[in-house]
Amino acid sequence: MQYITSKSSKLASMITSRTAIASLVLGFLAFAVGCDSTGVITEPIAPQSKEATVSPATIQPSVIDGRIVFDDTDEFRVFMASIINRSDTYLDSVETAIDFMSLRSDTDRLAEELEKDVDELEVVEDPFFATVLNPEGEFQVEDMIYKITKNYVYRVREENVDHLNPISLRNHEQVVLTQKTAHDPIVETFEVERASMEPAKTSGSRDSCTSYFNGRRRIKGQAWISYWHVFASATSEIESQRKSWGRWWRTNINWVRLDMDYSVARVIKSPYPYGPPDLVINLVEGSFTKTKYSASEVRKNLDWNVGINQKADKIKGWISSTYTGNRTDDNITRTRSCSTYVSRK
Repeated sequence: MQYITSKSSKLASMITSRTAIASLVLGFLAFAVGCDSTGVITEPIAPQSKEATVSPATIQPSVIDGRIVFDDTDEFRVFMASIINRSDTYLDSVETAIDFMSLRSDTDRLAEELEKDVDELEVVEDPFFATVLNPEGEFQVEDMIYKITKNYVYRVREENVDHLNPISLRNHEQVVLTQKTAHDPIVETFEVERASMEPAKTSGSRDSCTSYFNGRRRIKGQAWISYWHVFASATSEIESQRKSWGRWWRTNINWVRLDMDYSVARVIKSPYPYGPPDLVINLVEGSFTKTKYSASEVRKNLDWNVGINQKADKIKGWISSTYTGNRTDDNITRTRSCSTYVSRK
């Protein structure tokens, strides 16, 4: 396991972080210019286009005892900014660069080993946030360690990390832990908050849909608006899949497309029940479409935020998504589509 602790490494990391932020700003401006005359954002990806993998010089948080450790909230935020809306290939390269196994990668490994769908074992639906967590669902900011389970977030100081051991990663129920006092717990507990969705279509933590080309070929779409108290995310994605050895695997097809209408905003909750209303900031709304050729996935994060000590702004709103895929089998070309809708008030 790699340890990055020297002052020089940290300095180089911060310099690279600023470069990454500048690149993101320029990227956003280029993205905005890509609107067509109707105001709809379009992002066609040409055939054969490839996403560059991460350089080892990109910001590298420390990895201690198999857990990512961020010096502070700013470092956490900069790291997330560098991986949001990236492909799985890119996320894999980030993990390799820091010699780290994430919850995202470990869940995929476990699904292959048990010949199950990833969805059956998935704890955190957001692949970007799951890239920060280790296989136990843990990461650290300053001296606070967070453990993310299916429905709960647990927080403890570093010296009390052993108190997290009894908590099962995939436990759906709240684990009652030893408390020093009612008002000064050793382990603080918060409930994960998620968007409402159609029960018949949900996979438990997000709205999902499928459409089949045949019995072993399909597209799958899913969307979520979720709040883990230290991270909030509003995202939609499509994936083309084939079934082999008892589970569904990503597979390239002619093209995949994601179409979205949305209205989401960060909300700062008013601390007073009868005081001023919640403050709405960073409202984003409109339409979005993106097509990739000879590809297996398209994903789009509309908004995200990090925060410590419950200061992460919640994300509320709605996302209406249509997912479309096109493939050719036995000289017959077929197109399939399905849709989802999630909202959080």
